[in-house]
Amino acid sequence: MMRPTMRPTMRPELAQIVAQLLARPERVVDLDSIGELIGVMAVSTQDIEEVVTALEVAGRTVGHQEPSASAGLAQVLQAARRLRVELGRTPTVAEIAEHEQLEQSRVHVALLFARIVQR
Repeated sequence: MMRPTMRPTMRPELAQIVAQLLARPERVVDLDSIGELIGVMAVSTQDIEEVVTALEVAGRTVGHQEPSASAGLAQVLQAARRLRVELGRTPTVAEIAEHEQLEQSRVHVALLFARIVQR
């Protein structure tokens, strides 16, 4: 049975991530936690929005508890811009991670943080 906080159109793997986060006792869900669970899964801005909305409807605050999510943001965005020029297209998470010698999950966290900040 689907929880009332989740839209029926939410992808099952995203609903599972929301359920995992809601099972934790913390009232604040940091962006690193979301990014780590998403890992290398391909997600859209709408997917992220649905995860954040489901968490907020369930009474959680989504934010960052430490500066780690924002700390890598500038580095990742600068690398993405440089690679976009070099490659002539939008770089993949794997390409950004390799270029900056970061784990792909760290790149996902930084990009997730950027999307949330843009809200």
